[in-house]
Formats: sequence, C-alpha cells, structure tokens
Amino acid sequence: MTLVEIFDRTPVENIISTLAVKPDRVVFVGPDARKAKRAVPAYQKILENRGIRTEMTVRSVAKNDLEGILESISGILNDSAEDSFIIDISGGDESALVAVGMILGGSAMYENKRICAFRINPVSRIAVLFEMKKTDSGISVERTTCDFSAESQVYLTVEEDVILHGGMVLDRGLKFRRGDAVEKDIDIMWQDCWNRCSNWNTEIGRISAAVSRYSDDDGLYVISDEAFRKGRNQVDKKLFDRFVSEGLILPQKRDKDLLSFRFKNRIVMECLTKAGSLLEYYTYKTALSVKRDDKYVYDDAEVGVVIAWDDDVSGTRNEIDCMVMSGVIPVFISCKNGNIETDELYKLDAVADRFGHEYAKTALASTIFFDEEHPSYDGDMAALNLKNRADDMGIRLLSRLHQMPEEKFAKQLKSLVG
Repeated sequence: MTLVEIFDRTPVENIISTLAVKPDRVVFVGPDARKAKRAVPAYQKILENRGIRTEMTVRSVAKNDLEGILESISGILNDSAEDSFIIDISGGDESALVAVGMILGGSAMYENKRICAFRINPVSRIAVLFEMKKTDSGISVERTTCDFSAESQVYLTVEEDVILHGGMVLDRGLKFRRGDAVEKDIDIMWQDCWNRCSNWNTEIGRISAAVSRYSDDDGLYVISDEAFRKGRNQVDKKLFDRFVSEGLILPQKRDKDLLSFRFKNRIVMECLTKAGSLLEYYTYKTALSVKRDDKYVYDDAEVGVVIAWDDDVSGTRNEIDCMVMSGVIPVFISCKNGNIETDELYKLDAVADRFGHEYAKTALASTIFFDEEHPSYDGDMAALNLKNRADDMGIRLLSRLHQMPEEKFAKQLKSLVG
C-alpha cells in the first residue's frame, strides 16, 4: 500500500499517518523538495528502529500549482503497480487539498485502484478514512473512524520526537516503569522535601559537597564527621540520619571519623546529591500515573534530557527538566524548587517551538516561588510579572506543589493535553 503525503512544515504531520497505517511506501509531494529530502532520513530512522520497513521518496511541485499537484498525484497513482492508495489530507496548502478532492471525485478513472483519503488528529489520535466507491447511482463515500489513542499504537518516545525535529539526545536521567519500587523512594524523599523546600536545595548541595566515592569499592561513599560540625557548610545531621532511618542511605562501616555508606539505588543517589533532581523525578512519576478513561495519558517520559539542536554536538543545546509524550504531543516541563528567573520561560518556549512547533505544550512546575506565605517569597510584583509573561507565552503554571496533594498535581498534568 502507498501513502501519498502532502509535505507539511510541521514534522508531526509528516509522520503520524505513517505510524498509523504502516504503508509499504510513502511519497511526499510538496514545493520544498530539498527540505523534504533532508527530513526523510530522520523519519526512516524512527521507523527502522521500530522494525517498520517503509520506502520514502519525494516529488517536487510548485506552491499553489493546482495543475502541477494534480499531475504529480495522478502520476503516482498511474505509474505504480500498487492497487491500494491512501492520500493523507491532514496537512498541506489549499491547492494540494483541492487537488486531492478532485482526484477522489474522479477516482472512477483509476481502474482497479482502491483510493482513500485519510485524516488523523494529532491530539486525539482519532482518524477518519474516506473511501470512494462506485455505485449504480454514481460515487458514494464510505467513512470509517479509527481510534489510535490506545497504548502502543500511534505515539512517539521522547527521543523519537527529538530525532523527528532534527535534534539529538545527548544525555538523560534514569528511567523507571510504572509501579517500580523506586516510586516509593521518591514519595519518601518528597515527604522529606515538601515541608523544607526553601532549605532543601542548600542541604542537598552540602551533602553533595561532603560525600565522596570510596575508591576501592564501586558504589561505596564516605562522609567525615567533620561535615556535621558547625560551620558554613555544615550538613544537617538530623536530615542525614532521617535518610538513614528511611533506608535511603545504607551505612556499611565506620573507620575512625569516616562513615562509609551506599545509596539505596542510583535515583536516590541522584536526588540526594543533585538539588533539582527530586522535583523532576516526582513530576515524572506523577505524569506516568495519569489516566483518562482508563488509558494512560502519557506514553513516555524522561528527566534531565540534554538536547542538541542538530547533529553538531558542539552546537546549541538545552536541558529539559522533564519531558513527557502524550501520543505524538510533546510536553516540556521546567521544574523549579526555589527562585525562578524570567529567562527560564524564554528557554522553555524556544525549545518547545523547536521540538514541537504548534503541537508542543509547556508548563512550569514550582513550589515556593508563588507562595506568598513563605519566608522566601519575592513579592507580589515579581510573582505577577512572571505569571503575566507565562500567560503571554502559553506556559502553564503548576504552582505550590509543596502544598498540593499528588492527586491534584496529577489532574493538572492531565489537563496539559487533550
């Protein structure tokens, strides 16, 4: 089966129908053949990694050239030995859509060819297939609706979305699955964090500075008693002992004034030695749990995603705190447990535009910044200024997470899409 795809400026529009119908061949038709040919290798990489073998070619037509588009699509239908064709009407300019309508209306001219039109909504993943059928009274249209929103059907992973838009994932945090035991560890650490948000980053920074790897044993760390003595960088011993009592830090042995220990797992180690990680993993964990109509809303999630804007690893790059995928819709979330600079909004907006275009969603997840009762509150003017800028840029604010039950946070994450 051959899919005729009207090449669109938005990469999602160019691959979603292929993910849905898995054709043997795709022919892109459009005015910018050079751009289409540059994009094809990324599309094929995504498909090949999934075991989908689809040939992709490009045919160039002038913009708004109705006659040229008609001739090009007719040539595809006539020149191929295939007897089954689907023409995607999701993207493209008006001239292309008019040409497709004219071809479908005259489909009886193509003897022994099954020609259908196909449209799929990237957000809902609801698709409609229009098939022209010859009857005694003329041509009738048979309409079939398909739902591709079920798990493992039409979706992109975080890395696939980056590849689709011409980028490359250089680094990322650790992944886990729904229901993995580490989710309980994240909940425990979040309970430790939410009632001391203003000090959490400082305390974790001090622990990170005080502990060091024990060179003779992989995974073993040491901390000196000196780190708990009063001073500028004193580690909070009560907090450290709390981590021990909760089983997050596992003491191994004591040698004079040195305590050797292990972290329970790598995610615990990251959260207790890198200040920003806990809120990122908490957001990731909560997003994975979100359901709508008994279906999981998010198909994939990553934290700490370092993205190169192209295949030049020394070029422009950004780090996204948490990135989740709902089908083919990317959601970029900045996680801030403390002060927030206005520049953060611009960085978030720029990355979302580059790697999601109009389908991207953005959110800023924060704790104390908008809490007017917190001692570190920066004032109404600072909060209002950030809020207004976020509103102007379409960035959703998920605020005061330290005061919010996880169920409410999950509802807010669900509302970002659909």
